[in-house]
Amino acid sequence: MSFRRFKPSVFLINVGLFIIVGCVFTYELIRALLADRWYMSAVFLGGAMITAGAVLSRRKATYGRKKMLPWILVGVLSLVRNAELRHGTYNTELLFLLYLWIAIVLSGISGWQDKLKKYTVMWGSLHVAATIIFFIFRGSYAVMVNLWGRYPTGTNKGLTGYCAGITTHYSQNATYIVILFLVLACTYIVKPKKMRTKREAFAIAITLVALMLTAKRAHLCFGVLAVVFVYYLVNPEKRGNKLFKVIAAMGGAVTILAVMYEIMPEVFQTVLGRFVDGGYGDITSGRIPMWMLAVDLFKGSPIFGIGWSGYRYSYALNLFSGYAGRSEFLNTHNVYLQLLCEVGIVGTLIVTGALYSFMRNALILNKHCEVNDSGKRIDIAVSVGMGVFFIFYSVTGCCLYDLTFHMFILIAAMIMPYRKNEVRR
Repeated sequence: MSFRRFKPSVFLINVGLFIIVGCVFTYELIRALLADRWYMSAVFLGGAMITAGAVLSRRKATYGRKKMLPWILVGVLSLVRNAELRHGTYNTELLFLLYLWIAIVLSGISGWQDKLKKYTVMWGSLHVAATIIFFIFRGSYAVMVNLWGRYPTGTNKGLTGYCAGITTHYSQNATYIVILFLVLACTYIVKPKKMRTKREAFAIAITLVALMLTAKRAHLCFGVLAVVFVYYLVNPEKRGNKLFKVIAAMGGAVTILAVMYEIMPEVFQTVLGRFVDGGYGDITSGRIPMWMLAVDLFKGSPIFGIGWSGYRYSYALNLFSGYAGRSEFLNTHNVYLQLLCEVGIVGTLIVTGALYSFMRNALILNKHCEVNDSGKRIDIAVSVGMGVFFIFYSVTGCCLYDLTFHMFILIAAMIMPYRKNEVRR
């Protein structure tokens, strides 16, 4: 790049994006190899560079930030009666607000979306590669056991280390891989057939294989469901055929089975055996007691709840002693129940309202998007896919309270700078 073509704003935003996406995908590695303060410093640096780049940028789209107002309210909500802050710990809430701030800044400018997708593919590929390598060369996983100083959750004492890859939990590995899968698959679906390549198809296939190797049912089922949803969203002419009805029925059945399995796993254990059990013993993962605790907490304070992050401390007091070997502070593994017990009906309406606003905006943009504008259509498709996955996975996961939210809010911000009349057919 010549000096005359060098644009400080573009440079700052691109490098900042590289850092913050990399921080999401290497969270545990940075903390293990360096320290928490280095991770926080990296996120601050990336956020500062993006903010500075946005200030200098000439590609303003300030109306995009108005669309982020519902999420700004969620950020404010997270500060009200925050149990984590009351207990003197700040990292989780600080990261939540930092990534929300970065998304708000990015929503007011355009031209950065391709870099976000590119860096997601690059960093996400590390986890696919690690999963495949550890599956083929089982003995090499000893490196990760030595690094963590223990056997990561979901690895059957290291025998199935490929499930967790280079993370400390097989669920986290699946999250990274499913995000990559959504970006690759949604991009491929939207591209004109003549622009699709065999290499892209192979990348999707190998990513799907890696996702299956994590042994996470919810990530696989909801990830595939999200891609099927996007496929028929961008190909409305195919919704009336028999294949659509069959796939829709299968998708609905798989979704119901996945949710019901998390609620009543004992019903499925006899029928599906090791395929669904995965050989990890307690297939309930203690979720039913966790959900019942959330219900009890909600009954005690149904309007405003017990305060953001309050469930984790209630879990430590009420359930931790009964589940040896698990973390002392856990979320409910059901975002909607956790919202109800922590922020009550009022707060739950605020968060679900933000999700509804985002999905409604995405679907409206898709409806009016110019067919030949594959760039914007890809951004919309990826955002919709991530949104569908986020909404369904919230039934059995903690995606509002972990690293999943960091990538979700960045991907959601991709479409905020777009106006309906700018993408009109």
